[in-house]
Amino acid sequence: MRTEEQVAIDHINRTHLTKRRNHLYLALEGLDFVWSLAEVYEFRQMWRKGFSIYDIAEYFQREDVDEVALLVMCQMRKGRIRQRKGGLFGWVNTSICKG
Repeated sequence: MRTEEQVAIDHINRTHLTKRRNHLYLALEGLDFVWSLAEVYEFRQMWRKGFSIYDIAEYFQREDVDEVALLVMCQMRKGRIRQRKGGLFGWVNTSICKG
C-alpha cells in the first residue's frame, strides 16, 4: 500500500517533472537568486537613477555581481525596467556605499 506522501510524489513527478534526465547539472547553483520585494523595488529605483550593477551589488551586500545581472535580466524580461544609457554600467560615477 502506498503512503499519502508517495502518492503526492508520484503526482508531482507525473504532472510537473515531465522531462527525464539521467545526469543533472544545476547552472549557477552557488548564486543567491532570492530578493525581497522591497529590495526589488529599491533595485528598480537605483537602476533608473543610473547606478552600475557593481554599486547595486555592493549596496545590497551581494557577494557576486552576477546576482544583480540576473535580476536585471529578469526585470527586463518582465518589462519592469528598460535598457538605459550606460547599460549594466550605468552613468553614475560615484559609489553609493562609500562615506
